[in-house]
Amino acid sequence: EEHVTSEIHTFSIELPSNEVAEILEINQKEYVYNIIRSRFIDEQPYSIEQTFMPLSVIPGLEPKHLKRSVYGYITNELGLEIKSSHIWIKGDVANDFDAEILSVKPGEFMIEVDKVVSLSSGIPFEYSLSRHLYKDFIFEAVFVEK
Repeated sequence: EEHVTSEIHTFSIELPSNEVAEILEINQKEYVYNIIRSRFIDEQPYSIEQTFMPLSVIPGLEPKHLKRSVYGYITNELGLEIKSSHIWIKGDVANDFDAEILSVKPGEFMIEVDKVVSLSSGIPFEYSLSRHLYKDFIFEAVFVEK
């Protein structure tokens, strides 16, 4: 954790798009946090994340929580149990914002990870899109048969 830092680009509360509301299984009139932050490891660019969370499920989130671990806030301060993630991984190319923040050229290959995370109750609390430099991205999975 001491090697990871974050820069917050957006922290807003807004109404979700149709897509975000559907993914988070909320009404379009329920507000969400819209968070865009970049992550650095040992001061080197690592990723850009856009995250949506419903205020009704994750109350009281503040920018200070984004500098560290949002999951730490959720589990330690709110006392909620994170249970599952559904993850999609795909290739994409860097846009102008990616290029500026991650010090790459527009059009350079990147990895995008789309993720929906749910609590032990089954309620989705996070929809995020993380964009990673391809050279730093490693995917590892362990499958356990029940």
